[in-house]
Amino acid sequence: MKKLELIKELVDYIGNNKESYTLKYLKRAEEEFGEDILYSLVRSILRWQKRMINYQSLRNAQYDNVKKAYPLDEIKLELFTKLFKYCPELLELFIIENSVMMYNTTLTEEEKTELMVLSDESIIDRPIRITRKRPWRK
Repeated sequence: MKKLELIKELVDYIGNNKESYTLKYLKRAEEEFGEDILYSLVRSILRWQKRMINYQSLRNAQYDNVKKAYPLDEIKLELFTKLFKYCPELLELFIIENSVMMYNTTLTEEEKTELMVLSDESIIDRPIRITRKRPWRK
């Protein structure tokens, strides 16, 4: 039950209703990182989960272990390592090995699916608008 609570807290954290709940697991991480960085890290985790469920549906539930991993560059590796330090409950869901984040081997397939489904439902992909400022026009 603790894992499901943690998953729901991750999903709720990136929602717009932050005032409607109190942080249980992510509180220390938010104090250490601040809202903006923690939001970015949690969103990265959930977007990875969303990509997983999209990939799984495309491949008819036969996705390989390579796609179950989230490769981390140096900066993200440092940030996620600190996140796991400040929120050790996340180690029940994910582990980091060789600069790659992946599922903890103790997770059941049902728990992985629940994580992916909640992530898929929570993240709304908004198109990115890019504009060019033309200094010669006024």
